[in-house]
Amino acid sequence: MVAKVTLDEQLLNQLQESGEVRVEDTRGVPLVLMTVGARRQLEELVYDASDWTSEEILAMAAKTLEDPQGWGAPEMDDYDKVYGDLFQSDEQNS
Repeated sequence: MVAKVTLDEQLLNQLQESGEVRVEDTRGVPLVLMTVGARRQLEELVYDASDWTSEEILAMAAKTLEDPQGWGAPEMDDYDKVYGDLFQSDEQNS
């Protein structure tokens, strides 16, 4: 399939200003056109290019479980009572 899209001056300006524009090809298929810069920004948001190892990431996640303002908060005991057993039984069934 070859998508053909015509950009008028207004759409081209919108693409240059925002980095993306939503259009339809000649067959009515909705598309999003992006500039190379916008695509790079999206990739940086989606893909983790850090030098962290799996062990470092897991250690950081473990700290959040102990955080008294996060998952380690006393109020989370209610959540654990309701959903904790379901999660544990799912892990055991795996």
